[in-house]
Amino acid sequence: MNAAELGLTAVRGVQIAASLSVFGIAVFCGAITPPVLRTTAGATRDRIETSLRRLFHASLAVAIVAALIWLVAQAAFMAEAESMADAATAVWPVLTATRFGHVLGARVLLLALSGVAFADGSSNGRRVMAAVIAGLALVLHIWSTHAAAAEGTDRVVLLGAEALHLLAAGAWLGSLAPLLIAIGMLAPDHGARAALRFSPLGIVCVLVLAAAALAQSWILIGGIPRLVGTDYGRVALLKLTLLLVLLALASANRYRYAPAMLGAKSADARRRLRRSIGVETAVGLLVVFAASLLADLRPALHQQPVAQEQATYVGRDSHHHAHFHF
Repeated sequence: MNAAELGLTAVRGVQIAASLSVFGIAVFCGAITPPVLRTTAGATRDRIETSLRRLFHASLAVAIVAALIWLVAQAAFMAEAESMADAATAVWPVLTATRFGHVLGARVLLLALSGVAFADGSSNGRRVMAAVIAGLALVLHIWSTHAAAAEGTDRVVLLGAEALHLLAAGAWLGSLAPLLIAIGMLAPDHGARAALRFSPLGIVCVLVLAAAALAQSWILIGGIPRLVGTDYGRVALLKLTLLLVLLALASANRYRYAPAMLGAKSADARRRLRRSIGVETAVGLLVVFAASLLADLRPALHQQPVAQEQATYVGRDSHHHAHFHF
């Protein structure tokens, strides 16, 4: 991949990460915070709600701006533009005459509608509506992935797996930043309640991610040789490793740090929990960028593993020498 392609991958990664954040914050505000904040002092509750509202709107702004940059960059790439003027000229045709443009335009519209639905975040009904609309914006992204190019049963399985994958990633990874904010502002016992309430959602998301990843790997990779012998397979293996790291961090949060916040050393436990969630968030971003890189790579199923290529070359070379000696 050249620098331009890597830049395009990075922009896509930022856009998807911000979209996951929009969805995750709305889910967190609609499902996790209401029962916790009901028993929280008014001033603290207001500070948390204000911080989460700002985080939601900041993520929304990044998602929309990154989508616009992605559109311009993709148009320039598709038109082989040599200047910004050429790129600008190509934007409208790409937006109106390509599936990429249709999908991205619809996603931006849905993201903007989720912001309207969320408003000031004071109504739980609005927060739930914002989560549903942001979830639709995430699901639409599957039509820009390898899943949309598949055929037959594989296409159905991949589209379903990718949709579940995105929603689970958003509900889990997108909720980490608001969880970090809430735990930092809440009293230790209330922070423990928020973390423990979040855990079942995280466990469900992990199971969905694992099942979706297995289905995708079965179809797009096709076996161990291609997993370790192709660029696509190696990036997928890196993504799987990062997911296992995330699972280990989530387990430590659930079974070690959160319960410790109810004990005598609650302040130290809260500090450790916040540090763990911060690391989990950083690793989650790496997972998103690994997924973005996979979207630009040819699926392993359509590549020949390096070992087989070398074996084929050696076989041809040996045949050539044998023929020469004859």
